[in-house]
Amino acid sequence: MARKYVSNKDESVRIFKSDILEWFTYVHPIVPHLIYLPIIALVLYLSHAADIPPASIGLLFVGGLALWTLAEYLVMTPSVSIPLAVFFFFVFWLAFGAGAGPALFGGFTFGYLVYDTIHYAVHHFSLHGRMMLYLKKKHLRHHYQNSRRDFGVSTPLWDWILRTA
Repeated sequence: MARKYVSNKDESVRIFKSDILEWFTYVHPIVPHLIYLPIIALVLYLSHAADIPPASIGLLFVGGLALWTLAEYLVMTPSVSIPLAVFFFFVFWLAFGAGAGPALFGGFTFGYLVYDTIHYAVHHFSLHGRMMLYLKKKHLRHHYQNSRRDFGVSTPLWDWILRTA
């Protein structure tokens, strides 16, 4: 589900028929950062409080970021992403414990923020730099030429591995 923003109230891009439900899809691009950056800080603190060494927290964070790349095609409004984040937090907590789980979740959530930010940027900004132009070209090709290819927004990794690039 692609998220729409306050600056893009184009009626041709409606997701819901209900005006009330549609209202919840208009989110300013800073909102996910305001929600999730404090959460990332909190879960990293939880890992630290569980006596996980800082180097291990860093590796777990990178591991969570790598796990995010597997779930990358999930941009949603906070009304959907927050309940999913709570679900994923408990999955990570139960699967990896009170120390490692939060650090992995922090990386996973940071991956979501990077993805969300790049997704917004490729749709709304004139981008510069080889990597950003490459990501924009791939993503727009996914939307406007072939929706069965180029799924990755923040990284082409899985498109290369799964041969969907």
